[in-house]
Amino acid sequence: MHAHIWLIVLLIYCPVAVWHYRWYRETHEGVSTWVDLTISIGWLPFWCYMLWRLFLARSQMSDEPLRDDGTSSDPATPKLCTTSGKPWTDESSQDRGDGQQKDYRVLCEEERAKGFVRPVRRSYQHVGARPKYPTRPLTAEERVRFGDEGYTCFEPYPPERSPAMGRFWTEQQLHSGCGVVTTMGQALAETYARNPRFYGATFCCGCGKHLPVGDNGEFVWDDGSGERVGT
Repeated sequence: MHAHIWLIVLLIYCPVAVWHYRWYRETHEGVSTWVDLTISIGWLPFWCYMLWRLFLARSQMSDEPLRDDGTSSDPATPKLCTTSGKPWTDESSQDRGDGQQKDYRVLCEEERAKGFVRPVRRSYQHVGARPKYPTRPLTAEERVRFGDEGYTCFEPYPPERSPAMGRFWTEQQLHSGCGVVTTMGQALAETYARNPRFYGATFCCGCGKHLPVGDNGEFVWDDGSGERVGT
């Protein structure tokens, strides 16, 4: 493998070095040949180093191919199943007519049996996205620059969230959330309990569509804890 990498480096770099040498000779009169060669060949160690880093990064990635259902044969990767128990296909993620998918991926039963890191909760409420930190009104300059986009306030982030400075909010976002409680199947609930960040979105029966979960998600568990779904 290493011999192949270096052979590729030489095959790519040598024509580039020759071209650079000829270009430099044509555009820089009065410069010695040794200087030309030094400049042309001097990039070789840099590109060799970059390709070596690329090779190391590639070698740390799993070479295990994905199966047709999107799961990996690598034993370190949790095995995935579906809520229907059928193999995953291209049609599984299609809309079944009410906004939901025809099927959903879940952690397989043997993976869920390893234990839960959160309680198994089946119901969640759509409360919408809300600022985590105190907001302030827009400045005169911000109103001129962003007023047409509907922003009404700004949420400054604390220093520990640097380099992120903050987030602008619209009135619609501040009043988002239909308040409807949605109940999901047991396999989905256990997948959340086993790996809270497994999903990036979930379905709202009130809105009829999938919306974000997580730290900035729009749902809380319907158990009085106020905990965001997906955290």
